[in-house]
Amino acid sequence: MPNRIVGHARPRISKKLTALALAAAVTAPAALAASASAHGLEGTQIPEQKLRKLETALLGPAHAADHAGNRRSLRSTARLGKTAAGRRRIAMAQRATKTRRVEGNPADVGQWGGPVKFIAEASGAVGINAVMLPTGKVLWFSYSTALGDKDVGRAVLWNPADQSFKVVPPPINPDTGAPVNIWCGGASLLANGHVLVTGGNVDNVVFDAKLAKGLNHVYTFNPFNEQWTRRENLAQGRWYPSQVLMPDGRTLIMEGLTADGNDTHNRDIEVFDPNAPLGQEISTIGTTAGNTPARYQGSPEYYPHLFWTPTGRIFVGGPAKDTFFFTNPMSSFGIGGFSATARGHTWGTGMLMPLQHDSASARVMQLGGMDLGAEGPSFKDANGKVNAISRRDADLYDER
Repeated sequence: MPNRIVGHARPRISKKLTALALAAAVTAPAALAASASAHGLEGTQIPEQKLRKLETALLGPAHAADHAGNRRSLRSTARLGKTAAGRRRIAMAQRATKTRRVEGNPADVGQWGGPVKFIAEASGAVGINAVMLPTGKVLWFSYSTALGDKDVGRAVLWNPADQSFKVVPPPINPDTGAPVNIWCGGASLLANGHVLVTGGNVDNVVFDAKLAKGLNHVYTFNPFNEQWTRRENLAQGRWYPSQVLMPDGRTLIMEGLTADGNDTHNRDIEVFDPNAPLGQEISTIGTTAGNTPARYQGSPEYYPHLFWTPTGRIFVGGPAKDTFFFTNPMSSFGIGGFSATARGHTWGTGMLMPLQHDSASARVMQLGGMDLGAEGPSFKDANGKVNAISRRDADLYDER
């Protein structure tokens, strides 16, 4: 097989990191522990029951339940300081934090800065999608967190150098008359430093696969004049798609939910060509000359992990157990090299390990997430507990 797993084991719980998480939770601002700290309501005292109802209407029952669980956890940890046993746990967490400090020059090892004070306009857009720009600024975008705003997109530029913010709203969607809701679309840099955004959300901000619908819009953001440009539409909608830049400057786009609802995944493979005339940038692989379109072969997934490798292939490494390559992606987009990982990493992450200048192959690490194929998978309240992340928690793929 062209790729193999070289390391995997069951996760281990680190008591030291658990203590660190506890310290962070206990020292969280009091406003976060209050029942009103969510999506534009910070500082407003609203009874928990009323807040839950408002969040359910705006965000959907699943997302609202997550918020309620976070508030319960914060209130629980905040009560620790009121008892002797709780204070002992806090002291233990503080000692653990001290022992894990990295010694060295901040220029070499980095250092944490102070908290960033958000302006009111910026606080309405959370960093669901974020891109570091060649100008040194950070673009992030999401849905609007203001109560009553539905199907409205928000985008913000943050300049770390002077801690300043600038609101750069997405273009107006002619179907809604509001800034287009590109949250949870695909986002990546083009070779010229512009940001390519594909897909987004239609009609609602409810995370329910049977209700969610994908947008088929495509936009680019110019970081130098800080302007948006609409591009040719995708053939179908995409919500939670992935995309990867290829050496010839084109970008491969795959997966995401279509506009059909009912958890319908977009199986077609599309390519964005920045050198094509405006309005003609999108092509579907394999549809020319009557060919059958190339199709995504793995399990339906949100945000598949895509990596360009030194062998000239695109590795699709989960987050499901399925893995495969796009072979000859500069021309034929063949598909092969299937294998399966030891576990799935749904909602986890993946990264291409550092390459040497003469690297003939690549390694990709997958970590975190949830194995939906495990017996009786379920979400559980971690209550401030954090598992240590190490090679023992990860799947490591060697392209050789």
